[in-house]
Amino acid sequence: MRRIQVVPVSLPQDVGRMVEAWWTIHGEDAEWSPPLLKERRRFLDPERNPWLQRWEVQFFLALSDGRPVGTISAQIDPSAQEEEPGVGYFGFFEFVDDEGVARSLLAAAAGWLMERGMELIRGPYNFIPGQGFGLKVSGPSCACLLDPQARGYYPAIYERLGFSVRSTWTSWWFDTSEVEGRVERVADRVLTQSDLTLRPLDTTRWDSDMADILTACDASGEARCGDLVALMNHLRDLIEPDLVWLAYHEGVCVGASLAIPDLTPVIRKMKGKMLPFGWYHWWFGRQRIQALRLIAVRVDPELEHKGLSAALYQQTREAARKLGVLGMEYPPVRDDDHAARRFLSRMGGKKRGTYHVYEAEITTELTEEVGR
Repeated sequence: MRRIQVVPVSLPQDVGRMVEAWWTIHGEDAEWSPPLLKERRRFLDPERNPWLQRWEVQFFLALSDGRPVGTISAQIDPSAQEEEPGVGYFGFFEFVDDEGVARSLLAAAAGWLMERGMELIRGPYNFIPGQGFGLKVSGPSCACLLDPQARGYYPAIYERLGFSVRSTWTSWWFDTSEVEGRVERVADRVLTQSDLTLRPLDTTRWDSDMADILTACDASGEARCGDLVALMNHLRDLIEPDLVWLAYHEGVCVGASLAIPDLTPVIRKMKGKMLPFGWYHWWFGRQRIQALRLIAVRVDPELEHKGLSAALYQQTREAARKLGVLGMEYPPVRDDDHAARRFLSRMGGKKRGTYHVYEAEITTELTEEVGR
């Protein structure tokens, strides 16, 4: 009789076993982009990842007759407890098409959270601010970089596990060959007539530019700006300077637009490894990128009336066109964030993918393991 066992794992030592589980789950999916083992080991190293340092986290691995078949993380964000006490989170929830495996993983995560006083479990969240969260329920099957990759059977199993949808999010797509005339006029006015100065990222003064991006983000009123800079540092090897733009007013950085090449087609060919031939795809494939991932646009609201967001977007779009990029994806925006949705629509964006964030009450029944 098949036996499902869920065991806690240590990071970064057990990352290889987790990646093995993901290969078992996604390996037959032609659209799946295998994670680079080296990058995952770095990202899931508590000594190198600021989110793992700040959050209380435990990862679990599901084994079926000793074979890795699923993963999940349970995490508590201490700062979030001030606003929503008793809410814990889950992430990296991956499983084969077997409700018993999924239920056993969820039981382990919920039990860990219950032991620490949590009453609700919410997710999925994968530790990347503004990226890598939610379960895609509709949209292109091929994921963009930093986009969570889900199997088609996930939503139905989530529902059978007792989850309900807490919020719905939508990602947006921008065709670089199309631009709203109004956006172009506003951007041109900012670049030629205003007292604002825009320039691309200067990698020779990386730390200084990251500090400026932090200043702009803080001025925008967004929370956890340090996380955004930490993400940029993590993605440093992927960044093209002409795709990151900074705006200055009287010598102070007041806006930033951050984008990275979508390397999923390249990573897919590498099959998760640099050797023996992965380096070839990495070196030559990244020169033929066709899409971007817009990470964030942050602007001081006191200067937004000058059209700064439009100017930053226009500079990114022009740089993308010169690189031969066909389109750009903006990460999911909550459906009730009407201001953001209006802005993205005015910029010429089109709705692309739909994501759900789920929630369930942590009960004794939920923490009971099934499938053993």
